[in-house]
Amino acid sequence: KKKKKQQQQQQHREHQQQQHREQQQQQQDRGQRSRQHEIKRDMRTTSLDSSFGYSPPGSETAADSPAGPKTSQNPFGSPTSPKKEIPWVVNDIMYNKCKGYFSSLHPVDGYLTGKQAKGMFIKSGLEVKTLRSIWRLSDIDKDGKLDVDEFTVAMYLIDSV
Repeated sequence: KKKKKQQQQQQHREHQQQQHREQQQQQQDRGQRSRQHEIKRDMRTTSLDSSFGYSPPGSETAADSPAGPKTSQNPFGSPTSPKKEIPWVVNDIMYNKCKGYFSSLHPVDGYLTGKQAKGMFIKSGLEVKTLRSIWRLSDIDKDGKLDVDEFTVAMYLIDSV
């Protein structure tokens, strides 16, 4: 009897642990979807586009910024590199500029294909490998095309490299 009761208790504990793991996974999944939506919503407030000739009045270069030069901003850099956050803000002026670039590439149904965006991205002078990574990061919903918000993310990343 005692052994059977212990087995039942053990099974009950294992069942509870499994339920707890499933709940944690569901929370993580909801969090990831939420973060994807937050990225699109929050990205409208940063300076961006020196690669494409835009600098808001009074803006500072990355080397002059409080976070230091771009190379020191990598959060996975050496242990001696500063641990300051990179601002993630696309201001209205920059967003509208990217929106203009986006429109000039003739999106279809509100989206640009890789073929449509390629020329603009190549103008940055970045390596194809880097541009490939930027596309993957920018295509938030992984549909193989960019809407205006995803395109703006791509432009921000291009400028940040």
